Amino acid sequence: MAKYRSAESYHGRTDQARINQRGNLIPGGPGQKKSIEILRLKCWWNVGDLESRQFIYEGYINKRDIKDIPQEELEDEEILNAWWDELKFEERKNIYKAIMDPLTKEEKAPILKLVQECLKEETGLNGKELNSIK
Repeated sequence: MAKYRSAESYHGRTDQARINQRGNLIPGGPGQKKSIEILRLKCWWNVGDLESRQFIYEGYINKRDIKDIPQEELEDEEILNAWWDELKFEERKNIYKAIMDPLTKEEKAPILKLVQECLKEETGLNGKELNSIK
């Protein structure tokens, strides 16, 4: 069964099609995209509160819920940040997906907005440039 494009999505060999194709290439290559992704994960971690970081840490390291932990066994923020920095990129990405995928669009929106603001501060790029790097 053939799939057909809608009239709005089809531009053919026009100037608009060339602009759209080039828009996917700007501003950088794979190295810049990976560095932005690393920064995005760092910002996501920093945006979260201490309780959510503790929840992620305990679930990943000790395979237990934060409710089962006595108050004196909770880790300090510096230890949690050091643990996050030691993780490999793929592990961070998997944790991010495991936490963010079950959330609804409405629950994700404020988190992603804070991450986007953090990325703007870290990189100095505006929103349009950041959105084109994915």
